[in-house]
Amino acid sequence: TKCHSPDNTKDVEFEGYGCGPCPNGTADTGCVECTEDDCNTWTAKTVAYHCHEGDAKANCTSNSGMNCFSARSNYTGNDEKLKSGGCGTFVENKLNTTEGLD
Repeated sequence: TKCHSPDNTKDVEFEGYGCGPCPNGTADTGCVECTEDDCNTWTAKTVAYHCHEGDAKANCTSNSGMNCFSARSNYTGNDEKLKSGGCGTFVENKLNTTEGLD
């Protein structure tokens, strides 16, 4: 059986689920087809967003929310990853310190 659902690996417009091929005109909006058992089960929508990483803009994607991390402006520690900031949460980035977090 062929089914269709949104491509949950990127930020897409398509939000439908169902049996059969992708509806006409939806391939460019993020519809994907599948044939495995339970292949069109619901998944959280992936969104694209940006965070600052040092002086650059980082491209981020997530299906659990838009999160960026950074150190406070007066942070004096030596954790380079914390100083530069970036995509995700402190936990996702294995930053265990509570010193200087925003």
